[in-house]
Amino acid sequence: MLSPIALMKPLLVLLVAGLSAGWALALTSEQETALTEAFEELSQEPTEEARSEAFDVLNEAEYSQLAWSDFFRNFFSQRRFTTELAESWTHLVEAGGRPVALASGVSAAEALGAAVTDDDSAPMEALHSFMNALNWLHGLGSVLDAADGPEIVYAVRDALGGQTAGVAPLAGHPPVADPAIARAGMQLALTLAEYGRSDPDTRAAIADALGLAPTARAIWTQTGVFVFDNTALNEHQQTSLRSLLVSIPADLHAVVAVIVPEAAGVNPAQPGLATSGQLVYIEPIPMDVMTEPDEFLFRRTGPVAPEFTISAARRLTAAIQEVQMPQRPGLAIQRDAILIRAGQTRDRYLRHLVSPSLYMQRPDELLPSVATLWFINAEEAFRTAMDFFHLRQREALDQFLLLADLFSGGRPATVLHATDTAGMVSYSQAPLSRTHVTKLQLPGRRPGVGSGALPVDLALIDGIQIGGNTWGFELSHHGGVARYRRR
Repeated sequence: MLSPIALMKPLLVLLVAGLSAGWALALTSEQETALTEAFEELSQEPTEEARSEAFDVLNEAEYSQLAWSDFFRNFFSQRRFTTELAESWTHLVEAGGRPVALASGVSAAEALGAAVTDDDSAPMEALHSFMNALNWLHGLGSVLDAADGPEIVYAVRDALGGQTAGVAPLAGHPPVADPAIARAGMQLALTLAEYGRSDPDTRAAIADALGLAPTARAIWTQTGVFVFDNTALNEHQQTSLRSLLVSIPADLHAVVAVIVPEAAGVNPAQPGLATSGQLVYIEPIPMDVMTEPDEFLFRRTGPVAPEFTISAARRLTAAIQEVQMPQRPGLAIQRDAILIRAGQTRDRYLRHLVSPSLYMQRPDELLPSVATLWFINAEEAFRTAMDFFHLRQREALDQFLLLADLFSGGRPATVLHATDTAGMVSYSQAPLSRTHVTKLQLPGRRPGVGSGALPVDLALIDGIQIGGNTWGFELSHHGGVARYRRR
């Protein structure tokens, strides 16, 4: 492919004896010869005659991953996966359905394997073949059933054998110097994720295919998230990130990769990576850089945590918000009502170190910003919110409860977090209670007067168990906390 690929292991030794039995089920020698000749033509100047010949064999042969892997491994040892071949596969799959689609997936898998073990004699041709095969696999997912996903993953695993060092800028892998190769490696991982990210066995097979290093493998298998850092994160940072990702319920978001953009060569505004999931961008802040103790206004010595971990938590909160608010529109209604009530008064915000003008201009920044205190220590954040409440600055507590609702995913409990100075995140469950609200009074309007009453259908939090106590809240006609009781 390109120079880093020359450093990889040579082509996998074919286990011919182990594959021969499977091959006998699929093709005769005449069919093998006919199919080879047909695909050679389809890879260069496709004709209807070649397509017909290939389809006849594909339609008659019994599908076997081992058999097709054997055939296409031999085929791509001397050839490339061309755009013409991809076009030909499109016609063949339309005509032949699922068995042909699976065979095409195996062919793309073997083309990937051939490209990463290329002898570097024609690096650009190998890269083009790799990307053509990868593009085919990415589009094929929309044709196959979800149950077929593992079959494709296993084919890629067997073809690659974990030989992606020097290709994918994954955490724990050697650096990838060429941006084109790094992008191809990231897309490979993201495409495989499309085929079975939610299934534990398929995740393990994807980890094997990519040859994930221990911490990166643990993050992926536990959370379904890749880390693309191109060596920017040390083991301490990776371990901290793992504890953070594990602490967040996976169904709150759709994050499939955490990326250090400058190191991985990715522009967050235009990443150029195809995925149905979310991409989260973080910075490799040194672990000895701590948050400000003044985040907790009324504490003589507020708790601190590594800025690396808390910054990543803010980015993940933004990703959670991006998924949860469309699913639960009431969250945005509550947030906007809080912002109207709090206005430009700094002491009405739980995170008082940030200018309120930021929230006025970009409302989506409110909850990720409050998450700073939440992930440092959610119980201390609650105490700080209560201190504000006692000073009649009630919106800080409303912000805390709204973030609790966001992290609950609508369930009857939320997740409380705390991060120690080593960057390790711990978490626990906090039961919630809710009350049904059918209207909110807009700030500045007297109850029941004019158009100030907004019809809503909301389940607002009116209770939480935290710090060893159960707290109940009486809500005002604005939807904010007016009074509390503790028991």
